[in-house]
Amino acid sequence: MKKIFYAFVFCCALTPLFSQVDLYSARQAASLAVNNSLSNRLNRQALDVAYKTARLSVGQFLPVLDFSWSEDDTKKLGSTDTSTKSFNANVSQLIFDGGKTKIAWDLGKANAYYKIQEFESSVNQLKARAINLYNECVLLQEQIKIQEALEENAQIQLDIIEEEYKLGEALETDYLEYLISFRKIQDQKRQAVRDFNNELLSLKVLLNFEKETSLVLHGFEESGDEDFYLEGKQDKLWAICQSANPSIRKLESELYYQQKEYEFSKKTFIPQVQFKGGVSFSGNAYPLFAPRYTAKIQIDFNNNPLVPVSYSAGSGFEDGRLTDFNQGVQTSLSAKPEYFVSRQSLRISMMAKKEEAFDNRRALYSQICQKISSHDSNIDLKKRLLETLELQKRRLEVSREQVESGEIKRIDYLEAMEEIAQTQIQLMKVKTSLLSDQMELELDCALDFGGLKNVCN
Repeated sequence: MKKIFYAFVFCCALTPLFSQVDLYSARQAASLAVNNSLSNRLNRQALDVAYKTARLSVGQFLPVLDFSWSEDDTKKLGSTDTSTKSFNANVSQLIFDGGKTKIAWDLGKANAYYKIQEFESSVNQLKARAINLYNECVLLQEQIKIQEALEENAQIQLDIIEEEYKLGEALETDYLEYLISFRKIQDQKRQAVRDFNNELLSLKVLLNFEKETSLVLHGFEESGDEDFYLEGKQDKLWAICQSANPSIRKLESELYYQQKEYEFSKKTFIPQVQFKGGVSFSGNAYPLFAPRYTAKIQIDFNNNPLVPVSYSAGSGFEDGRLTDFNQGVQTSLSAKPEYFVSRQSLRISMMAKKEEAFDNRRALYSQICQKISSHDSNIDLKKRLLETLELQKRRLEVSREQVESGEIKRIDYLEAMEEIAQTQIQLMKVKTSLLSDQMELELDCALDFGGLKNVCN
């Protein structure tokens, strides 16, 4: 019994530490790429906190409270000691500034929000890389299968022509020509295997798997029972893409608030009104009584940097009666010859931002149209390749009969088999490209995987 137990433990020790991971679709690969990225999760949490911080940054709208306490005891030789104690509480509140603070607050919220949207865009780019890499691996995997089948069939014909050559029924030149073509087929398969291993390693790295992990790909999902064309759907997809694309929306938001700030800067006589009030207690000993109240309105015209003017009016109350009233105007003159140049620079910057938004929209529209054109062209090419493949298979049957009857050489039959293999590989590439076009359009339009067909119906 102990021997059985030790044998079981030994077998467990020999079991690989890295398990097998099965991937059944590019969508699954995209999900794993996002879920397995720790940096993505941390960045998203940080952006969520930043957005909440921007929303809660309302301190500029709330009153500011100040408190102070002081005590002064003076000891004098030959005279009476003095003691003074005081406590002050002050409040200041912004009443009006023409919307300047509100614009800055809204801009902060918008920037924080669109940073989250830009992060989502980077996540979509990560998904797109995972999808394309998965499809490339599947394509190479299928290519290896096709070339293995081609090599197997070519080996059969090689054995036959080699036997015919030994019996003197085939020329040496025909045998050598066939052997050279066969070696090329073997080289192409070995190169495909190397390419597959490299792409598979890249996929493991992207999915954050160890390189020793056994990653098994089970092919890719077909686009559906029936392919669907996107011709004539440009405007519909473009409308969806505009509302979902974070880079365009962020630029438009920045342009909107920049225009607001520019328009506000031209209103040189917009005042900023503040209320300041306070209460103070003072005396020689505790408890302190006889509060004194102050109230003050301050109006600043800081939007005119050439001649900033500040007006204030205040009063004091004590024992329920007005004790004092004061008012004043203050201004300062400073030479700012760069003022008008800076205004012009702001206007040029706003125009540049507007042009940038326009260029981005135009580039994105062109990108959408190109993907739609590529998608529909791949559908047509897929149909043609399927038809060509059927015709090539029929021709291969005829060629088999001809080679057996001696009407054609075996090298011609090998070329016919190679043509079928190349057509099968090209068909796989077209299917892969078709799926990539669909998934990239879905990512651009912020649609769920498979949602493109529902939108276009």
